[in-house]
Amino acid sequence: IDNITLRAPASFTPNFVLPSPVCSGAIVTTTCTTNPATVAATGYTWSANPGGPVFSAPNAAVTSITFPAAGTFSISILVSDATGTATSTQTILVNPTPTVNVVASSTVVCPGSSATLTASGATTYFWSPSTGLSATTGAVVTANPTSAQTYTVLGTTGTCTNQAVVSVNALPSLPVLVTGNFTICPG
Repeated sequence: IDNITLRAPASFTPNFVLPSPVCSGAIVTTTCTTNPATVAATGYTWSANPGGPVFSAPNAAVTSITFPAAGTFSISILVSDATGTATSTQTILVNPTPTVNVVASSTVVCPGSSATLTASGATTYFWSPSTGLSATTGAVVTANPTSAQTYTVLGTTGTCTNQAVVSVNALPSLPVLVTGNFTICPG
């Protein structure tokens, strides 16, 4: 003999909000609420399809979700109370975060010379600080610093950004001292 409990459909609706799109590596905090708000929830279960996102508190009303990889994910919450369970699902698009790299033709420059800085891995680039740079945008810029300088390049693809840094050291000017007896002959 089996004991069977019949319950009416849940008399509430769970709700939560996710931004979309986000970038891989993003951490999104969301809170599940119910409509009506007077529901005395007894349990929460967060899940993702396909798997991959990581929930900081998979059995709580409030959770932070880490998206380690790009893709499209269905995030669901299953909420239960004394009358039954209800589910809500949202889809979130996770774009890839670019891997930005920067290479300097030389990390040490003499006075009056320069180094070429080349960034890769993204679509657009912004350089800072502008001190000694030929431009602040573009994949390739020329650096002619007068002292040691660390440059940061911010690379963007779509709505996702990442950065890389490179240092260029400028050697000091050497004084030239000329001494001696000088005789100037006619002609």
